[in-house]
Amino acid sequence: MSARRVWVGLLVWGCSGKPAPPTGSVGADDGDSADTGGGGTAGAGPLSAPQWLPPALIVPADSGWSWAIDPDFELPSASVPSVFIGEDGAYGMLLGEQLGLNTGRDVMWSEDGLRWSAPERLIAAEDFEGACGLRLEDGGLWEAGPHGRWLVLEGTQSTEGALNVPTGRRLCLAQLEARPGGGAAPATPAVLWEGCGPDDVLSVPGILPMADGARIFFNGTCGQDTAGVHAIDVQADTLAVSVSQPEAQLPGQIVDPNPVYRAGGGVDMFVKLRDEEQQLNGIARVRLSDDGKAVAEAPVPLLWPAGPCFKPDQQSGPCYADPSFVRAADGRLVLYFGELIEGPTGFTTRILRAFATDHPGG
Repeated sequence: MSARRVWVGLLVWGCSGKPAPPTGSVGADDGDSADTGGGGTAGAGPLSAPQWLPPALIVPADSGWSWAIDPDFELPSASVPSVFIGEDGAYGMLLGEQLGLNTGRDVMWSEDGLRWSAPERLIAAEDFEGACGLRLEDGGLWEAGPHGRWLVLEGTQSTEGALNVPTGRRLCLAQLEARPGGGAAPATPAVLWEGCGPDDVLSVPGILPMADGARIFFNGTCGQDTAGVHAIDVQADTLAVSVSQPEAQLPGQIVDPNPVYRAGGGVDMFVKLRDEEQQLNGIARVRLSDDGKAVAEAPVPLLWPAGPCFKPDQQSGPCYADPSFVRAADGRLVLYFGELIEGPTGFTTRILRAFATDHPGG
C-alpha cells in the first residue's frame, strides 16, 4: 500500500534501505553574494523567491499574522516538523521521534497538506557511516531548482537529548531523489559544514533557497556570549560554504528559524520567541531586512503558551517550538510546530498545527 494512502492514526516507525556512499566534495569559499532569483544579488535590494519555488511556501504580506490552534490535530511522540513540496507536487513533512531519541529523520506525505500518511524512516545517522555523528536531531529540505533537492541535516556526536546541549554538531547533506511509485529516497550523504567549533551548539537549520544556492539559518553561539540565529551561504553547484565563522544574525531571543519568502518580495521568518524573564517559548513572525541578515521590525507573537516552561520552581506549561509554514491545497495558511511538556520522567513532545484566522482560504 502506498504510504500516501495510509492516513495518520497510530504512528508506526519504519525503515528504508541504505543510500549510496558519499561522493563529491564540500569546500569553502570567501564569497558573500547570491543570486536571489529576482535578478539581483544579496544586499542589492529585497530578496525574492526563485521562480521555481513552490507557491505554497510563499507567505502573504498582509495575512498570516493571527492564528488559532487546530484542536483536532496532533502527532504524538513526534518533534521538529519541516514541511516541503515534493517533486511530484505532493506535500512532505520531515519529522523526528520523541525529543532526544532522534537517530534519524522520518517523512510523511500528503495530497493536500492537511491529511498525512503514517511516517516512514527516510534517513538515519548510520547512513553517513559515522561522518555525521550518532544522531540526526533536526533537518529541512533545500529546494535547489536545477541543482536538485537536498536534505540539510543536523548531526550530533552526543547520545544526549537536545535539551542537554550536546556539542560536536555539524550540518550534513543528502540528495533527495524521486522514488518510483511516489515518495523520495536519499543518496550521496556528505558533511556540509562542521560548524563554528567543537563547543558550539548548532541546531535547527532553516533553509532559504536562492537561484544559485541557499542561505541556511541555524541556532548557535559561534563565539558570541549568547545563542542566537546565524547564517551561512551555500553555492548549489559546488556546495561551497561562504563563511566559516558567521557573525550573529538575529537577536538571541529568536531561535528555531523558518525563513519564508514574502509575496511581493522580501523575507519573513517564523521563529520560536523566548521570553527569558518569564521562561516562555512561543511562536512569532518577524520581518527581516532587505538582505535577509537582520531584523527589520519587532517580532509579532502568534501562538503563546499559558504558563512558564522549563522553570523547575513553578508549574511547567507547554513550550512551542520549531514552526514550519505552508499553504494547504485548499488555500488555508498552516503552521505546524512542536509542543514540549516537562513531566516527572522527562519531556514529552508532539506536533500540533494552527490555521491563520486572517486568511481563511478555500
